[in-house]
Amino acid sequence: MKKANAEEETQSDDGWKKSKKPSSFGKRVLSPEDIVHRSKVVLKVLRRNHSMTNTCEELGVDRNTTAGSAVIADVMIAIDGADFGELPLFKEEQTLAQNYTRHF
Repeated sequence: MKKANAEEETQSDDGWKKSKKPSSFGKRVLSPEDIVHRSKVVLKVLRRNHSMTNTCEELGVDRNTTAGSAVIADVMIAIDGADFGELPLFKEEQTLAQNYTRHF
């Protein structure tokens, strides 16, 4: 039985199901600027999904690649001089994670 939506899995003439087309976003990066662009898009989608696994599946990007290139993206953003504002004062009764992380 075929599904109504033609973009989803459909059966071809020989009876095999065609797989979904991979995302066009997951591509080889050639420069540090491409890494920064990819990491900004991943973070934008991550804010919506609240799950790194679902974000990487949606964009067609490998999680290990994202983790490995995060250092390069951080350095490039720091070189550009992006202003992140003042850091909050450290409170000794809280851990670093509680002090410096923002929750969604």
